[in-house]
Amino acid sequence: MKHMRTVLILVSAPFIAAMTVAIPAHADIDLFSRETIHGRLDLRGVWSDAELTWLDEGFGKTRFGDGGDKAGLKIGNVALVWQPQFTWDLTGYVHAQANPGQHNGVDLVEAFVKWKPMPDSEWLRYSVRVGEFFPPISLENDGLAWTPTRTITPSAINSWVGEEVLVLGLEGTVQAKFDENEFRLTAAAFDHNDTSGTLLTYRGWAMHDELATMTGDWAIPKRGPAWWGFYHTQAPTTEPTREVDGRYGSYVRFDWLPPLPISVNVLYYDNHGNPTVVKEGQYGWRTRFVNIGATIDLDEETELLAQFMTGDTIMGHQMPDPGRGGAIKWMADVGYSAAYALLSHRLGGDIISGRIDWFQVDDRSFEFVDNNNEEGWAATVAYQLKLDEQFSLAFEALHLSSKKPARVDQGIDPQQNDTQFQTALRFDF
Repeated sequence: MKHMRTVLILVSAPFIAAMTVAIPAHADIDLFSRETIHGRLDLRGVWSDAELTWLDEGFGKTRFGDGGDKAGLKIGNVALVWQPQFTWDLTGYVHAQANPGQHNGVDLVEAFVKWKPMPDSEWLRYSVRVGEFFPPISLENDGLAWTPTRTITPSAINSWVGEEVLVLGLEGTVQAKFDENEFRLTAAAFDHNDTSGTLLTYRGWAMHDELATMTGDWAIPKRGPAWWGFYHTQAPTTEPTREVDGRYGSYVRFDWLPPLPISVNVLYYDNHGNPTVVKEGQYGWRTRFVNIGATIDLDEETELLAQFMTGDTIMGHQMPDPGRGGAIKWMADVGYSAAYALLSHRLGGDIISGRIDWFQVDDRSFEFVDNNNEEGWAATVAYQLKLDEQFSLAFEALHLSSKKPARVDQGIDPQQNDTQFQTALRFDF
């Protein structure tokens, strides 16, 4: 199913392009010019005293770290983006990526077409996109190839969106203006996101800039023998874009932009997953959350971004808990919340930023077998230096403190304090 979906997306673009041949010459068609092809090569210098990273089946919250190798040169990101203009109101977007954290070499991240017609009036506009994309949640990831532009590492909220909330869907947006206030309503139906919540439950929150891909997977942290006896049908990996139950999910977002230097948005997401279905080791998860975001322009050079997310996710069958008087519980049932505030200031072409994160997971199921509770916080300071039109340099210090009882399964202290320094040299074209 996943491979077929990728093939369909790849082959659809040429057919759309062929259809544009019949469109009158005044239509602005641009398929393969220099303006439609962009890319990024990101090289990192890293120092980290963090525990074994979650990318290597550990509970480490950062992208880099193994408890021993403290420093080194790494490849941060290799991305290629194609943005064809099929007609003046029909565009495409294809993002391919090859990162060391991927298990599948080169893969697609986002691939969609967007229709944005000329508005019929000054106060009403609308647009539609269809394909594979991230829901409009992040306030940070507004750079090339869904990267953050103020830091190297996004917040805990948007790190999780990047790793587990990639959907295949149809999304529509209506935008209206009334008395200098702008309102936007976005709604979507999607599938291929049934496993969303797996990593958040078993690993907890993390902070990194890895992204889900169309055919990729992530390793679940190693656990003790009691866990594998209880969850004997769960594969040791999770596939974030897997379709399991044949159900459609949905989300809706409302934006308010008043005649003030502030904007506010609220998004509700529900993948409507069937938690009792499992296929090839991939469970369906019923994952829901509310995300609230706000942007405040304090002056022409300074902005404040903030997001708060809270939700829950369940998986498996219901069964009695002998430790709680036979109370009926799901195999996995957690509530989760996170928030951040990011202050950013421009110094000419450079940007200096600071961010505070808070996050927690509340395990409401069988803690005696698999304790998924978690609480933590993080502080990030970053400086983005623009060297010229193509090269930029970024510096970042990240300190993260977290307490997760499941670390005991790997024989380590449940309380960990991790520090990671990164320098990123980026070449964009």
